Amino acid sequence: MRHRFDETLGFCHYHGHLAVNIVSEREMMTESSIARLYETAVMTYRERLEDISTAKRGPSPSHRAGKSLVRQTTAECMVCEASRQAVTGDIAALLRMLCHEEHRPVYIKSDGLCNPHFALAIQKTETNTRSFLLEDQERRMREVQRRLFELQRKQSYDVQENPTIEEKGSWKDVVWQFTGVSWEGLLLKREGSKTLGSTRDRELR
Repeated sequence: MRHRFDETLGFCHYHGHLAVNIVSEREMMTESSIARLYETAVMTYRERLEDISTAKRGPSPSHRAGKSLVRQTTAECMVCEASRQAVTGDIAALLRMLCHEEHRPVYIKSDGLCNPHFALAIQKTETNTRSFLLEDQERRMREVQRRLFELQRKQSYDVQENPTIEEKGSWKDVVWQFTGVSWEGLLLKREGSKTLGSTRDRELR
């Protein structure tokens, strides 16, 4: 795992900043943990820079080395890869369950799938289950559209009605629906933490 971390030069943008929040705001890891992780990644990157600097043979060696460096710098981070593999397995398990109609009422009562994972699911399922998923997702979209409309209407200056709890939360629900869950928001803040957290976290709380 450490070799894989060094080869991909650490985390991607999202997981890198999530790691920072885990340390600085959630206090679930220490600063030295990140330092230990990235020390060898920095060494690996320096070695690649030295290879580019000292390359003298062949046509445009620095150009080729630069391309190689870009590929390695933008490689999928190990957390992204593990997440993608887990999602594939989870969707396959869900689809196996939904092949049996007795499981479908439970899915209907759940929050369902975000749109990106829904798109993956309908690519991998059979016709009967695909029809069920499409119908269910359309129902969810109609409902969230209704709540978005009502939130806007009731917040108009000339309307005296108050939005319901569901309507008030519709703007956050639709962001989740189109982008997926933010796992940062699911990390619990330790009691007595010295830091206050980001403005966004305080608003969500």
